[in-house]
Amino acid sequence: MNPAKSLYRLTKSLLAKLGVLSFLKKLMILSDKGRVSAAMMRFPTYSPDINALLISERDYFRYATIGLAIQRILSEDIKGSLAEAGVYRGDISRFIHQFAPERPYYLFDTFEGFPRQDLDPEVSEDNRFKDTTLKEVLQNIGDTRNIIIKKGRVPDTFQGLENEQFAFVLLDLDLYKPTINSLGFFYSRLIKGGYLIVHDYNSPESNWGCNRAVNEFMRDKAEKIIEIADVGGSVLFRKL
Repeated sequence: MNPAKSLYRLTKSLLAKLGVLSFLKKLMILSDKGRVSAAMMRFPTYSPDINALLISERDYFRYATIGLAIQRILSEDIKGSLAEAGVYRGDISRFIHQFAPERPYYLFDTFEGFPRQDLDPEVSEDNRFKDTTLKEVLQNIGDTRNIIIKKGRVPDTFQGLENEQFAFVLLDLDLYKPTINSLGFFYSRLIKGGYLIVHDYNSPESNWGCNRAVNEFMRDKAEKIIEIADVGGSVLFRKL
């Protein structure tokens, strides 16, 4: 039997025993676009444009959590730039930028997939996220005011930003090395009250890279991570 299929079946079996699959199925039912759309029309959360974008996205819980975090930053007037490491096609970048187009917004990515040197030995080949270009990302975002592109490999692209301060950081890097390097860079530069979100914490892809990086880095930190029931299982914390 194909090893990948065997691992998939084993993982699915374990998740079923833990009740995770049934829980996720219930969440998908509750997040049905029609129901979400109707609820948001009656009780609007954001502006009509942002609501329309939020409703159209498959990963509603992730987008809604990000929107709430940025809305909190703005309402409490927490100063600092925004940052996203692991941009892919810029879908979430567009969503975030609509909230705060006046804030400097740093986008870190190779815009051509994973650097081979960042892959774990157990993950010798990973061709995900290569189907993108910087040009496509900028076209997707549309309004590029205050968008600052940092093209290249993390942590090389952090050079020159040692004195920058951040109010919001989103890490969607999938792999252990860039994730732990990013946590090391952004944590000390995250302003009190600022948010840091890491995607794929509860995803087994890439040898649980994000999970290992977060657990290792946050082990001795005062902040406690909060898990989010989105696709991929993000976590977040707010800087104390």
